[in-house]
Amino acid sequence: MPEIAEEVAKEYKEISVAEFFEKNRHLLGFDSRMKAVLTCVKEAVENSIDAVEEMNYRRLKKKQPIIPPRILVEIKKVESIYDLYENDRIVGELIRAGKNFVAIYAGKKYGVKKKGEREIVLESDESKMRIIIEERPKVLVDGKELKVRLRTNKYKIMVEDNGHGILKEHIPKIFGKFLYGSRFHAYRQSRGQQGIGIHSVVLYAQLTTGKPTRVTSRISKESPAYFMEVMIDVSKNEPKIVNEGIDGGFKQEHGTRVEFEIEGMYIKSGKFSVLNYLRYTSLANPHVEIIFKDPYGKKHVFERRSKDLPPEPKTIKPHPYGVELGILMRMLKNTKARTLIGFLTTEFCRVGKESAKQIITAAGLTRKKLDELTRNDIENLLKAMQRAKLQRPPTDCLSPIGAAELEKSLKEMFKPEFCAAVSREPSVYRGIPFLVEVAMAYDESFGETTILRFANKIPLLFDASACAITKAVQQINWSSYKLQRAPNGMPMNLIILVHVASVWIPYTSEGKTAIANYPEILKEIKLALQECARKVSTYISGKRRIYERKLRLSIFERYLPEVVGALASITQRDREEIYKKFEGLLKKNER
Repeated sequence: MPEIAEEVAKEYKEISVAEFFEKNRHLLGFDSRMKAVLTCVKEAVENSIDAVEEMNYRRLKKKQPIIPPRILVEIKKVESIYDLYENDRIVGELIRAGKNFVAIYAGKKYGVKKKGEREIVLESDESKMRIIIEERPKVLVDGKELKVRLRTNKYKIMVEDNGHGILKEHIPKIFGKFLYGSRFHAYRQSRGQQGIGIHSVVLYAQLTTGKPTRVTSRISKESPAYFMEVMIDVSKNEPKIVNEGIDGGFKQEHGTRVEFEIEGMYIKSGKFSVLNYLRYTSLANPHVEIIFKDPYGKKHVFERRSKDLPPEPKTIKPHPYGVELGILMRMLKNTKARTLIGFLTTEFCRVGKESAKQIITAAGLTRKKLDELTRNDIENLLKAMQRAKLQRPPTDCLSPIGAAELEKSLKEMFKPEFCAAVSREPSVYRGIPFLVEVAMAYDESFGETTILRFANKIPLLFDASACAITKAVQQINWSSYKLQRAPNGMPMNLIILVHVASVWIPYTSEGKTAIANYPEILKEIKLALQECARKVSTYISGKRRIYERKLRLSIFERYLPEVVGALASITQRDREEIYKKFEGLLKKNER
C-alpha cells in the first residue's frame, strides 16, 4: 500500500487560477459563442465606465470641471469559417475574410483563380470550386452544390474611453494577471469587484484566436500614448508582453483603448444582443455617452441625458456583523493595532471606544493582549461582536441611480402611458450594505411583462431564472394590484426595472449574471416592487373611474333628447333651455 500512496503523490500538481479558468471558462460567461461576444463587450465597458467616473470624482475634489464621460464600442467581423457538407458528412471548410476566400475540400487546398463582384472561382489541381457571394455563400465543386453551415465568426472588438488612462508599468498586470485590481479589497460600490472580468477577455481571446490583446493608454496630452500587446501565461498566472511601443495614432488627450480578436456569434438585435445591452447600460448610466459601431457599419448613439455625476460612493471598513471567524483571525494577524480596543475601532466601521470596551468585556478578554489570543478567544470575540448593539453600516458607500432618473429614462425609452419609481432606504445582508430601486412603466400596448435586472448599474441579461430579482417578482401576488395577468400568474402590460446596488453584490457565479437569493435581498426587492405596484394600481383605478364615468355619461347622452322632451312636456318649459342646462351638467362631469 505505501508504494501506491507514493505513486499517487507524484501526480499531485498545483494549478494557477488562470489555468483553472482556462478549463472552466463557462464560469466566466463564455459557455456559448453568442454569450462570448456580449461578455467581452460587457467586461470592457464596465471597466471604462468605472474609469471615467473615478477620474471625474477626483477632478471634483480638486475643484476641476468634469469631463463628459464617453465610451466608444466598435465590432468588426474579421473572418467567417463554414463547414462544407456532402451527404450530411463534413468534407471540408471554407474561410471567408471580407471578399477573400480559402477552402479545403477532400484534403485539397483551393486557391483563388478568378475573382468577380458576385462570384469567385477557386482551383486545386484540375478541380474547380465556384463560390456565389451571399450572406451565406453558395459552394459548387465541379458543378455539384455542397451544403454550407456557419461554424463560427471571428470579430475584432474595440472599447475606448476618455478616462484617466493607465500608467505604462501597470498595464501588464491589470490585463494579464487574474485577481489583480483595485476593487477586490475596497468596501465600495463599483461595477467590477472581483479582479477577474477583463482578464477573462484576454484569456478567451488568446484561447480562440491565439492573438494578444492590444491595450493603448495615455494619461495626459503631454505624455505619449503607449501600447502593449498582452497575453496571459496560464501556468503562472502572469502577464506576457508580446509587443510594446508608442501609438502615434491615438488621438485622445487621455484615456484607454482595448482591442481584442475573438471567436463568437454576433446577434444583431433582441434580448441578448450587444445593442440591447448598451441601450440598457445607457438607461442606468444617463451621465455617460455611448457610441456603438456594429459589424454592419451602422452607428448607434446613446446620448447623455444627465449632466450630473451620480453621488460618489465612499470606501468603508467591514462591519462586525458581516465578518466570519477565518477572516477575523486573518485580520488580527495582519493588524497594525497594538491593543484589542485599537483593533476594533480602526479595522471596523460603527465601533467606537465604548462599543469596543463592551465587546471585549462580553467576550471575557479584558486582560488579554493581541498576541495572546487563542482560537477560542477569537471565537468568543466574534460572538460578542455579532451580539453587540451597533449602528448599521454607513450608506454613503452606495451610489443609487435615483427614482427621478429611473422614471425619466423609462419614459424616454419606452414612451409609456404611466411610470413610477421608488428608491428604498439602504439595508444590510451579512453586515454588507445594499439598496434596492424599482421602476415600473405601464402601457396597455406592452403585452407580456418585461423584467429588466440591474446590479451596480450594469444590466444582467442571462440566467434570469436563477436570480433573486426574478424570484421576487414571481412571489408577488399581482392580483392585488388590478393588473391583467398572464396564464403563468405574471402581470401584463408592465416593464419592471429592478436595480440592486451594494459594495459587494452576491453573484451566483464569476460570470456575474444573476444575484444570489439572500433572504434580506429578496425581502427588500419585494417591498420595493409592492410600493411601486401600489402607484401603478392607483393610476389604473383612476383610469378605470374615468372610463366608467365616461360610460355613464355616454349612456345619458344617448337618451338625453327623450329626457328633455319628457321634461319639457311635464313642466311646460322651453325645450332648448332644458337641453342647455343638461349640456352644462354633462360638461362639468367630463372634467
